Amino acid sequence: AQALLGIVTVLNQVPIPLPPLRQRPEDIPLLIELFMQNRAPRPVISEAAYRALLDYAWPGNVRELKHVIERLLLFHPQHIDLDDIPREQAIAQVLCHIAVKGL
Repeated sequence: AQALLGIVTVLNQVPIPLPPLRQRPEDIPLLIELFMQNRAPRPVISEAAYRALLDYAWPGNVRELKHVIERLLLFHPQHIDLDDIPREQAIAQVLCHIAVKGL
């Protein structure tokens, strides 16, 4: 226990700068994969649902993404569609689509 406390103390003294997830969108697919690993059977994620997860800004960073994936796996173990994505993430995807289309 004392060794663990020593490690935590050292880590608290060394800042590790990490930009927010919205500035690292290339990490989102890797994190989704990480949070879904060891899941059998793996649910199928529709293209629209996957796009919503990628397009969302994730103000809660990795923790928010992890919680959303865990919730999706719990309530939709077979297939994840856009309707299954929590409202905040789905709305962000729709707004992004509208902005791109210029509607």
